[in-house]
Amino acid sequence: MKFGSPGHWCGLWVVAGLAAAWCHEPVNSDLSEEGRAVLAFLASLTDGDRDGIVCGQNLGISGDANGKFDRFIGALHTQSGKWPGMACVELDHYKVTSADELSGAMDVFIDYYHNKKGLVTINWAPMSPSGGPAFSYWDGDLTSLTTNSVWIAGLDRIAAALAKLRDAGVPVLWRPLQENNGPSFWWATGNGHSFESWIALYRHLFDYYVRTKGLDNLIWVYSPVGANSWKHWPFPGIDVVDVVAPTTYNMDLDLYGACQDAIDFSQGKPIGVAEFGPATSYTEGNFDNRLYVSRFKERYPKMSYWVSWSDWSNVTVSLAANDNVSAVLNDPYVICAPVPLSGVTAVSAAAPLAVVPVHCSGMRPMLLNGRNVSASPAPCLGNYFYPAPRQGSVMR
Repeated sequence: MKFGSPGHWCGLWVVAGLAAAWCHEPVNSDLSEEGRAVLAFLASLTDGDRDGIVCGQNLGISGDANGKFDRFIGALHTQSGKWPGMACVELDHYKVTSADELSGAMDVFIDYYHNKKGLVTINWAPMSPSGGPAFSYWDGDLTSLTTNSVWIAGLDRIAAALAKLRDAGVPVLWRPLQENNGPSFWWATGNGHSFESWIALYRHLFDYYVRTKGLDNLIWVYSPVGANSWKHWPFPGIDVVDVVAPTTYNMDLDLYGACQDAIDFSQGKPIGVAEFGPATSYTEGNFDNRLYVSRFKERYPKMSYWVSWSDWSNVTVSLAANDNVSAVLNDPYVICAPVPLSGVTAVSAAAPLAVVPVHCSGMRPMLLNGRNVSASPAPCLGNYFYPAPRQGSVMR
């Protein structure tokens, strides 16, 4: 049985008594073969076809990847003999990333993907339309930006850098306009913007980069705040999201239910943790990194990757700044570079084998603008409910 919307199908089948879901077809039908391999690999981790989690490390913000590589990733190799499985940078944020910084960051990622065989993820936290940093307030209409020449010029600037990676055959886990449900960023609903306006802005960005710019190396990551106090997730639609990866920081490395929320929203697609680590007030520098491994093994085995953030001011949340780096990166459960992508085959949209309808009861209620959309029978696997593609939020 297939279910979903025309042009974006998911399936469910039972073989030898085992139910499995397939919803891994990329949202960009022209996604590169390299991108499909990365997406399929992450899916195999979320699905449980293979054990483990990809370990990632952020290199900083505003594109300073080259200058901070040794501090945040080189130090991990020095301490453990291993390269993390994923490298990350955040563009813009507190200042416009310069052309030289963009070029240097892309060179770092070209090397990391081709020579170290690691994965690449890039966040974009654009400056406010008023000229302020990403961490600021803006009370304008988000939808007006879709026709704003200055905003479009900013899209073009970042697109040119991403095209350099495309032309070099480097797939990117692309995470723009993150933490849209929190209070921190100027585009967020926690700053007073409506769900609908953020969704319109995200979907315009998707359409512009996929259809106008031809950025067929991007894997689209939706990344809300996962903390308890910000449970409402403005979701842009399963047709424009490849991966769901919330963020959270706390000393217990607790996802506060965000793992199940990610499963619900992803509808069978890969999930991860785009930012994870000790509390953002932590300055001690002796956090036991081994807690990451035990948390993912015991509590969150469906997570396919996590990214530890870089340090700022006197806050120490990076892996290298804390304890037991070697024990973590040499743990058999932790996937470091080279990431074993060879032999991974992207899931096809064709129906596999014999298809058997499966229904189950007792699913967690899913609400869209206060309306229960899970009342009628729908395909699910255990408590993992896959409704038809929709926009909205899970509300507690």
